[in-house]
Amino acid sequence: MSALVFTLVLIILWGHSLRVQVKDRTKDLQGSLDELNLAQRKLIEQEKMAALGGLSAGLSHEIKNPLGNSMTMISYMLRETDHALESVKKQKKLQYKQ
Repeated sequence: MSALVFTLVLIILWGHSLRVQVKDRTKDLQGSLDELNLAQRKLIEQEKMAALGGLSAGLSHEIKNPLGNSMTMISYMLRETDHALESVKKQKKLQYKQ
C-alpha cells in the first residue's frame, strides 16, 4: 500500500512540476510574442516614415526645381498657342467661304 501511495505522490508531484514548467514556458513565449509585436510595430512605423520622407523629398525637389516648372509651363503655353492658331485658321477659312 505504501508503494501505491508513494507512486501517487510522485505522479502528483510530477504533474505539478509539469504544470509549473508549462506556465513558465507560456510566460516566456508570451514575452517573446510581445517583443515580436513591438518590433513589428516599430518596423511598420519606420517604413511609414521612410515612405513619407521619400514623398517629401520628391515633392520638395519638384517645387524647388525651376527648370522642371519652366518646362511644364512652356509645354502648356505651346499647346494653348497651337489651339489658338487652329482656331484662327478655322475662322479664316469660314471668312473665305462666305
